[in-house]
Amino acid sequence: MGQACGSCTGYQDQYNTNCVDGSNWCGSKQKVPPNVQDENNITIDQNGGGQLQRSYSHKNSLNISQGTGKMSRQGGSSNNGDERTQAKRTSKQKSHAGNASRADLLDIKEDIQAGYDSEFLKKNALDPKEQLIHVDKITFEDGSLYSGQVKKSQPGQPLIKHGMGQLQWKDGAKYEGDWRNGKACGYGVFNHINGDIYEGEFQNDKANGRGSYYHKNGSKFQGGWKDDLKQGHGREEWDDGSYYEGYFDKGLKHGNGYYRWVDGSTYDGNWFNNNIHGYGTYSWPDGRKYVGDWKENKLHGSGIYTWEDGRKYEGQYVDDKKEGFGIYVWPDGRKYDGMWANGKQHGEGKFYNAKGKSKRGIWEDGERLKWLDKKDVSSRGKLTENKSQYRDTMGTQDQQQVPNI
Repeated sequence: MGQACGSCTGYQDQYNTNCVDGSNWCGSKQKVPPNVQDENNITIDQNGGGQLQRSYSHKNSLNISQGTGKMSRQGGSSNNGDERTQAKRTSKQKSHAGNASRADLLDIKEDIQAGYDSEFLKKNALDPKEQLIHVDKITFEDGSLYSGQVKKSQPGQPLIKHGMGQLQWKDGAKYEGDWRNGKACGYGVFNHINGDIYEGEFQNDKANGRGSYYHKNGSKFQGGWKDDLKQGHGREEWDDGSYYEGYFDKGLKHGNGYYRWVDGSTYDGNWFNNNIHGYGTYSWPDGRKYVGDWKENKLHGSGIYTWEDGRKYEGQYVDDKKEGFGIYVWPDGRKYDGMWANGKQHGEGKFYNAKGKSKRGIWEDGERLKWLDKKDVSSRGKLTENKSQYRDTMGTQDQQQVPNI
């Protein structure tokens, strides 16, 4: 039934899925090399690791809100924190330091509005009947400085930021852009004190609409925002070349999305609360591919796992391991059709040789115990006879380890 490898004890019974010696898959008791064994029973490692691990530690690094509050400042109050949004600045914007003249602010507005939709511009347009004045500098009680347009008010009444303006906080954070009734609203650029930048649309002092977030370390996000969190469609990119493009909900990957790792691995499918979850396709750089169900970053449910050399498993998975009924096919046409547990053949199964001839048997923990004759009474997935009796009557060549794939 084909050629045996040098480690085999015989030329028959080539029915074990974890025997490997070079390119020959033959049923040897030889231990499978570490880089081959359990190659599809691997939990996704979110902290990085070996070649076969699937890591996306960048999963939630682009939220504007960093747990220290939101960008919520009105009048002279200050609530400093890394959650404050920023934007990638144009060359014109980079030249502005400290105070900004009215002409400078108009230049900034022209820069940051370029490429955005007219509907948003219309929605946030100033009422031409409003009376605005320009102030060169206002110093608030917390030490922050404002330069730009304000509503015309009666003597003794507080000035309200409205129109185009720049506010710089004492800690170095800065916002340049549109204001409405004292809040950032419209288009703007926010510079974090840590060097991060947000550029895009604002509503009520928060990132809302379309915007881009640029991290100091080189990673970035471009897409939709709602209340300072990623929302809707967007694209995340990291400095190592990996990226995610798809949908978000409340700052988390959620819905359909495509992720490409730096090693060339890819996943295209469903996400749920930042986890691979649902139905999707994962491809490895060495040619392996899994198409099927996932649960919290693990193979779970029904799926098809294929290898570049022609091997194939189609069946059930539980927690990243083959469990339940499944069919394993060798490149030369041999096939195991039966039960699995903990990633190994376990229970009743049927083995087909390369010519299609079949024979039923019982497997336990990856090891075949006995071929079943027609008189044997058994049910799929259950061992119905004395296991020790099987081992006592087996020959040496039959006591071969089965696969852990």
